Amino acid sequence: MRATNIIRVAALLLLAAALSSNAQTNTQTNVCANNVVQNGDIVNATLPSSGSDINATNVPPWKPAYGSPQLDTSQGCHDKNSITMWGNQAVGEAVMQSVAFQAGKTYQIEFCAKYRDNKVGYANVQFRASNGSLTNPSCPAGTCEVIGTTPNLTANWDTYRFCWTPKRDYDTLTINTTNGINADDGNKVSWSNVDDICIIVIPAATITGPATSCTGTATYCSNPANPNYTWTVQNGTIVGPATGACVMVHWNAPAGGHVHADLPPLSCQPPLDLTVRDCPHPICCRDNNVRVQFGDPAARAGNVYTITPIITAGSATTVKATILSATRSYSLAACGAAAPVDVYAAAAQPPAPAGWIGPALPVTNSSQLIWDAAGPSAPVSGSFPFDVQLPPVTGGRFCNEKITICVLFEVTSPDCRTCSVTSCFTIARRAVINYESIEVPKHN
Repeated sequence: MRATNIIRVAALLLLAAALSSNAQTNTQTNVCANNVVQNGDIVNATLPSSGSDINATNVPPWKPAYGSPQLDTSQGCHDKNSITMWGNQAVGEAVMQSVAFQAGKTYQIEFCAKYRDNKVGYANVQFRASNGSLTNPSCPAGTCEVIGTTPNLTANWDTYRFCWTPKRDYDTLTINTTNGINADDGNKVSWSNVDDICIIVIPAATITGPATSCTGTATYCSNPANPNYTWTVQNGTIVGPATGACVMVHWNAPAGGHVHADLPPLSCQPPLDLTVRDCPHPICCRDNNVRVQFGDPAARAGNVYTITPIITAGSATTVKATILSATRSYSLAACGAAAPVDVYAAAAQPPAPAGWIGPALPVTNSSQLIWDAAGPSAPVSGSFPFDVQLPPVTGGRFCNEKITICVLFEVTSPDCRTCSVTSCFTIARRAVINYESIEVPKHN
């Protein structure tokens, strides 16, 4: 009795295994993540054998759209199942399933397909979207859109990709075999196999970054980030690499510009574009950047020195130089410690450069000098000499000294923007050695 039970259990297990094998059912991953198509790998099937017709329930949720598409269990792209169909532009077979396509979204459609030997000598596969079922190879305007049609298939499994953005919402996906012939003739149809159908929504991407050119130089990035973008800009210069998830741009003055990003041709992501507006308010010192270089100081009588700063900026109405600090230091520590000294604008000043008046001193012994444009404005490009009064040399004989002076230069443009830069220079002075006459005693 016990042996009989064991045999019965074993027989039941073998029967279950056989049924499972014949059912061709598999719950593996559905080809790709976020696939809007169900059973895209065609592994969920309950057909008894290869070549059996697909009906409304045996390869769920696939079902015939028209004709009698079949399951082929002898050859798949990556597993043993695929769908096989015949057809041309007039007659044929097709499968369908419900898929909610939304207008304006971008879809990437990827699948495997191969040509099967037939009299025509080639085959194509076509994907269509529609509202409701299609009953033949036509695609009525207003209720149907052709998603894509492959080039001529090869006899090997190849992967094909469509990129598609529907014009309106649709609720049905239909796949059929076709060719270039429009004839209701069995000798003029083609056969194909289709497998591993993956349709995903391409996330809407944007460019993030400053909306205006106020920053002068700015970084713009793809969102979501994708390192495969190639960037171009208008009215600006790319600083560094032009490929990657982000790009750095230096905007040309004075207007805004445009940022554009492309992915490689096989990508379904549309190009990205961002128009960058001109800065709505003045950009301080971007267009009127102040640069200063000093020539060699020239000594005058009475510890007066002529300083010759070469100032470069745009047009301006006013230029100011303000002495911020002056420090005396010695060549030898024994001569004394470094300490501030009083340095101010000399009473008499050299003439102003062409197109300018000044420099004027607000008060006697002023730390500030002011040049005004002779007209509404004048170019700032050249030397703006001025004289400074230094204290006498101290520290005793053999004590050489340096006086370091820092000056704030301010340039005011015609639109009332004041841009500034602080520069320092050093005046080296030698110790004054007084030679005394010494009487040497005479010896008789």
